Formats: sequence, structure tokens, C-alpha cells
Amino acid sequence: MGTPAYGTIMSYKPRGFSQVMFSFGGQDATRTPARKASDANLVATQQLVDGLKEKWTNAPEIIVARDMQDGQIPQSVRDYDQTLKSQGATGEARGFIYQGKVYLLADQLNGPHQIAEVLFHEVLGHYGLRRAFGKGLTPILQQVATMRRKEMLAKAKEYGLDLTNERDRLTAAEEILAEMA
Repeated sequence: MGTPAYGTIMSYKPRGFSQVMFSFGGQDATRTPARKASDANLVATQQLVDGLKEKWTNAPEIIVARDMQDGQIPQSVRDYDQTLKSQGATGEARGFIYQGKVYLLADQLNGPHQIAEVLFHEVLGHYGLRRAFGKGLTPILQQVATMRRKEMLAKAKEYGLDLTNERDRLTAAEEILAEMA
């Protein structure tokens, strides 16, 4: 039989078994250790999310992406992330909600505890508040912005927000309220 050509994918699926037992070659042979770790983290994050949301009713769509550059992330979100960074935002997003969908960024999540923490923050905090209060959330956020000035300033610095801008002020207030939820 000889040695297979470079890039050939070899696999073994015994008769009577439903799954391939092993494979080698192809893209896997050329992936870097960092990429393999990222792939493993992506799979582990998706499995944990699936397990946690399994019995939820009325759960939002939850998308597990590798990082902010993943093709599943809408371009407008990537652009907004770059705008915030240019305004002084620190760190990397671990999760966010956009157009009713929750996104988790697997490469920014360190272990099951943090995955669950970010998932619950996005689903119970942001998504839950928006579903529970609808347009009535805005006056609540305005009150949070007024009553929690010190926390608002800290969020503005962390996220690169301008508290003189109404949208940014409500964003900071929602983050504070979501952390409390």
C-alpha cells in the first residue's frame, strides 16, 4: 500500500461500529498546538452550554464562537468592539447579547465556572431583563445610572464608554444591573 500522500485523511471504522475509531492526516496534522487547544476549548464550551440549557424553557439562541473574529460574529459587533477599544476599553469580551441572541467567546473563557458565569450573566442578566421589562427597562436603567454613579464611572472606563452619550450611559447601567441579577 505504501505511504499515503501528504494531506490524505486516513481513518478506521470497524465493521459494525457507527463511528470512526481514529483518524490522522489532513488539516489536523498541520494545526498548531494553540489551534488544537482553541478547538478543544470550543467543543468543551459548547458541551457545557448544551448541558446547562438542556431543560430551559424559552431560552434564547446561544452561539458559541471561538473569538471576536469568528465568522459567526456579526461584522457590526466586531466594528463596535474595535470602536470601544479605540475609546480605551480594556480586556476582551467573553460574551454578549446581540439582536436577541447570546454569544459566548470560548477562547476568552477559562474553565467551566467562568463559562457558566458568563452564560448566566448574558441569559439571566441581559436577555432576562430585556424579556421581563421590555421598553420599561429604560427608566430602570436611568435610575441605576443616577443612583450608582461610582459603578457607572468604573464601567465607563472598563468599556470605553462616554457617559454623556445616552446609549453608552444605558449600556453601563445595564451591565451593572445584569451583574446584580
